Amino acid sequence: MFCMSIRASVQLRCVAGLLAAGVTLLSGGCEHQEGKEAGDGGKTIKTAAQNTGDSNKNKMSEDKKKEPEKAPPLERVVIAGRTFQLEPVLDDQTRFKGLSGRTQIAENGGMLFAFKEPRVLEFVMRDCPIPIDIIYVDATGRVTAMHKMVPEPERTEAEKKLSPPFQQAPDWTWSNETYEKRLKKYPSKFAAQYAIELKGGTLDGLTLKEADKVELDRAGLKKRAK
Repeated sequence: MFCMSIRASVQLRCVAGLLAAGVTLLSGGCEHQEGKEAGDGGKTIKTAAQNTGDSNKNKMSEDKKKEPEKAPPLERVVIAGRTFQLEPVLDDQTRFKGLSGRTQIAENGGMLFAFKEPRVLEFVMRDCPIPIDIIYVDATGRVTAMHKMVPEPERTEAEKKLSPPFQQAPDWTWSNETYEKRLKKYPSKFAAQYAIELKGGTLDGLTLKEADKVELDRAGLKKRAK
């Protein structure tokens, strides 16, 4: 569940822009469902059952339904001699969501976050119910830091209420300030261009240390990152 801190300059670019005003968004590795809370102009995280009920009420006609977007091909990454097939994460919206809500990660699976330029990163365990190991990698492919991230206490009812970071902000940027502030941050220490999230406990089985090289398509990922 990817949970990192992205400092972005979103200028209402619809999806990948965060805040021109320099607001920091912490990306999480665990997805959460969001819905509007009637009466208060805000939003509240809803249960799967609630979301199902809402969607049934608002079903679009068959001719207006859009085809679901195809997931991008998995990225082959070799870490300490072990090959992983990872989901590429290339824009701010998917970075913010990360592995949020996932209840399992494949033994050789996970996520690979790529950025256009190196930066000091921080990930958090936002709405992540399972442990996640994270490896930060710099522009040359070398490890800058590694962490074993643990699940946070679940949101309180008050922390489920979401607010926009700025007027007309995209839905995915809505958050709860109290909840965000209490999340533990896992830093990259130095500027990193990639972050790898793996199943919790994977690091224990890898002979890996800082400055070791990780094999990944750096040029291709940098070109595709938004």
